[in-house]
Amino acid sequence: MGPASTTLAKTLRLLLEERNLTIEDVAVATEIKRATIGDWLAGTSPRNMQDARTVARYLGVTFHYLCFGHSEDDVSAIINSAPTEMILDGIFRLRLEKIKSGSNDEEK
Repeated sequence: MGPASTTLAKTLRLLLEERNLTIEDVAVATEIKRATIGDWLAGTSPRNMQDARTVARYLGVTFHYLCFGHSEDDVSAIINSAPTEMILDGIFRLRLEKIKSGSNDEEK
């Protein structure tokens, strides 16, 4: 269970409580299995991102909000308001590593 799945579980639980909904309510409305939603609440990461998008849409939030507990605008506002000197001061090393081949990659 990673940080993102923990955040999704907390956000989903909060949204269900705020809207006075049950797992059953969401499952029936979205046609997603109760067990799947229950797994997310237990901290399991969604295997099917389309299911997570469907639940987010049903709950009236963005996919990003459901998964991370804040809107993309919040992140942009924080980045844009940060002093540039603090962000760009120092020496940085970035590493980009391919961890999974895409479906369009050819076997070599």
